[in-house]
Amino acid sequence: MLHNFDSIFLRLFLTFIAQYNDLFPPEVVAETRAKADGDPDHTLTPEMRIFALIRLGVSDIAKIATFLNYSPNTVNTYKTRAKKASNLSNDRFEPAIMAIRSVD
Repeated sequence: MLHNFDSIFLRLFLTFIAQYNDLFPPEVVAETRAKADGDPDHTLTPEMRIFALIRLGVSDIAKIATFLNYSPNTVNTYKTRAKKASNLSNDRFEPAIMAIRSVD
């Protein structure tokens, strides 16, 4: 199911991965790519998937957790880790995610 989500989402948001990676320093991007490259069945990392759902307008942590089969605490942990690792302040991170455009 997650592979299908990734595939459909990335057809709608062609530049999501590149724009998401632009929010992080190069060493963090390299780590993220290494993790993703090690798992050919999944295009998005867990963190990317959470923020992909947020970009689609799903902001309820419980709904994100249910969809991804995570606990709400796990979703919050992934979100916090991503925000801390980014080049942006916490309050600017999600608006930057929401600014990622879909195909016209």
